[in-house]
Amino acid sequence: MCAGVFHASIAIVEAKLGVTLFSIHQQQILEELERLSPEQLAKEEFGSLRAAGLAFHPIFLAGFLMMTICVATAQFLWRDNQLRLRLFGLVSTPIMLYGLWVTYSRSALISLMVSLAMAIVITSKLGRVAAVIATMIFLLIFCRL
Repeated sequence: MCAGVFHASIAIVEAKLGVTLFSIHQQQILEELERLSPEQLAKEEFGSLRAAGLAFHPIFLAGFLMMTICVATAQFLWRDNQLRLRLFGLVSTPIMLYGLWVTYSRSALISLMVSLAMAIVITSKLGRVAAVIATMIFLLIFCRL
């Protein structure tokens, strides 16, 4: 988890400062921008670059953060853990979540939502009832009986 916090912190700094450190992905984007003429650049709208931290691509950082977020959240929620482990999980999870957000990885964000939904379903009776209702609504909408 310490590595997750470290990598997420670097990605957050990259996103806030608008710089990249070691990302091959960002270098490819910059090379493509250099090939555009000034007229083409004026027509294009560019958002912020995706933070990759020390990974060579933002998707790899997002995948790594997904694993560490799961471990940190489990340490926070597990009642038998020591207080210091629970506090570390509580503090590190938001940092890694924000690090995941600045990667702009849609697949990682979708899988985070699915894993949170599964955690709710597994841990609470109300969650299981909500999952059954959501499944029925999903089937009604997408199957068109």
